[in-house]
Amino acid sequence: MKNKLILALLCLCAINFLTAQENLPTNNNNQLDFESSENKWSFGLIANGSVSLSKREFELNNFEDRDTELGYGLGAFADYKINQQFGLRSEIGVNATGFLRPYLNLQAEHFIGNNWSLYAGAGIYYNPDTTSVFKRDRDGELGVNPFLLIGTRYRINPKWAIDLRYQHDLLPRAKGTGSIGDFTLGGNRTISLGVNYRF
Repeated sequence: MKNKLILALLCLCAINFLTAQENLPTNNNNQLDFESSENKWSFGLIANGSVSLSKREFELNNFEDRDTELGYGLGAFADYKINQQFGLRSEIGVNATGFLRPYLNLQAEHFIGNNWSLYAGAGIYYNPDTTSVFKRDRDGELGVNPFLLIGTRYRINPKWAIDLRYQHDLLPRAKGTGSIGDFTLGGNRTISLGVNYRF
């Protein structure tokens, strides 16, 4: 009789434990859970204003001339959300600082909370005036110029975000001959502030 009572109590405890496990709320806050396939991709548009700083160095007398240009840019992006913490973005567009420069870049993004993210990436500018991507045009500009970028985004709501970015060219922007002699136009350093609109 005692054994039957103990067995009945054990069965009752087991049933109670299994029922309690089924009624536990699921944890949706695990940031490393992978996104479902329908939520991974999103697309949108970018618009920004920028300030570019460059330094022109003349070989004669080591003369330097600093230049500042205001510009703007338009583009489109495709986001791929890996999970709640990490994502990838690809951008294609055109920046206008003096003349039009088409660009393409790829970014890795780290989400911080619901609104903020930090990102870093690399890309290339294309110079449409060159006959070859590996040669310079008549003004001494490269056909393709690589750059690195870092930035942060603040999501105002699911559709709109503000984007602050620093970008640095890896190669001298141009080489040529001017009124003071041979010069090198150092890699541009660009700071931009823009808005993103997600479809």
